[in-house]
Amino acid sequence: MSGSAEDWGRRESGSATSGDEDPTTNSRLEAARADAELFLSCVPSILIGLDPDGLVTRWNPAAVAILGVSPERALGRAFEDSGIQWEKPGMKAEVARWLRAAAPSFRSEDVPYRRDQKTRILGLTVRRMVRGQETAGFIVTAADVTEVRALELELRQAQRLEAVGQLAAGLAHEVNTPIQFVCDNLQFLGRAFAAWQVVLAAYEQAWGAASEGMPLDPWQAALARAFDEADVDYLRAEAPKALAQSLAGAEQVAALVRAMKEFAHPGRTEKAAADLNRALQNALLIAQHEINPAADAETDFGELPPVVCHGAEINQVFLNLILNAAQAVRDRMKQTGRRGRISLQTRREGQWVAVRISDTGGGIPEAIRSKVFDPFFTTKPVGSGSGQGLAIARAIVVGKHGGTLNFEPNGMQGTTFVVTLPVSPAPEGPEPADPNS
Repeated sequence: MSGSAEDWGRRESGSATSGDEDPTTNSRLEAARADAELFLSCVPSILIGLDPDGLVTRWNPAAVAILGVSPERALGRAFEDSGIQWEKPGMKAEVARWLRAAAPSFRSEDVPYRRDQKTRILGLTVRRMVRGQETAGFIVTAADVTEVRALELELRQAQRLEAVGQLAAGLAHEVNTPIQFVCDNLQFLGRAFAAWQVVLAAYEQAWGAASEGMPLDPWQAALARAFDEADVDYLRAEAPKALAQSLAGAEQVAALVRAMKEFAHPGRTEKAAADLNRALQNALLIAQHEINPAADAETDFGELPPVVCHGAEINQVFLNLILNAAQAVRDRMKQTGRRGRISLQTRREGQWVAVRISDTGGGIPEAIRSKVFDPFFTTKPVGSGSGQGLAIARAIVVGKHGGTLNFEPNGMQGTTFVVTLPVSPAPEGPEPADPNS
């Protein structure tokens, strides 16, 4: 390949061959170099070498096939100017950030580029090569993850719809109850308006007679009868209450619909600033029918900055954790007969935001604590759960956002799941430790 493997091989062997060297040794070195070149050329993933200044020194066949850029175009150029059709602005600064962070390695997910008039996605890792105390260069390994991301999106959307499907009956009940008393109040107000119409008609007749100078005595009995039949005092007291209850019911339905709309929205392909307190409040509202029979919900929301994330996917994480908490509390209530509690807390911790969702359920048995994030692992009866909720949640939080998702067992007194997310995609400072990794 364009001399790159030979150059690396000469540097590793120390110097060019001389006439004093053993021909057998030389042939062995050449065979080793050929084997190394063959080995590296057969790597199916993108393999790119950079010197300490970020200039391309190696460009393997997979990079040619996947990125559509020849070695002649890429070698000797800065990585951000190597011929890849980046779709992310400011790639010079972005690559510089990657190289600074590559100690010992740095992973960047979902880097968009263009190939054959289509936007595609790279997932890449930059690793620093160190010789002694000096940086000898960098190795970039990458893969086109466009199809993988599409499948993940379909799976997450299906899981989100599954969660909504499980809540469908409860959501219908939550909408039906306020709608029912709104309808009842509107019927009452309709009858009240008809009664007022009779009273107003009697007043109009009396007013007309008075305007013509006629005596009002004949109309007094009619007015008194209209007042009695309309029960004006009752209407004065109850009509404002009916209006207030109707407005409250309509707002309750509107809030639920807004929450469902925000939760079900597919979201943007790129990350955007989101209000996590609002996301938690929406998830709590959607899940209230699952919570109300067995638990009281309480919130302790701190002041949070907007968090750059995939909002729709984070909504899904919160709903999954709240539904799991509701299930744990219901199971515990069956044993004890006592209502439980679900607590939601948010705090800013430096360049990170921490979300804690706690329940007073029966806790996670020690024997299965290492398995709770495994795909398809579930303690629910067959047909009651796919075992994908926590696995997907962790993939979203850790894989897609560089955060952490772990839990704090409290014996038989419940569990607290802790989600930490960076405020921005590239937080400064160390990442919080994840004890479950």
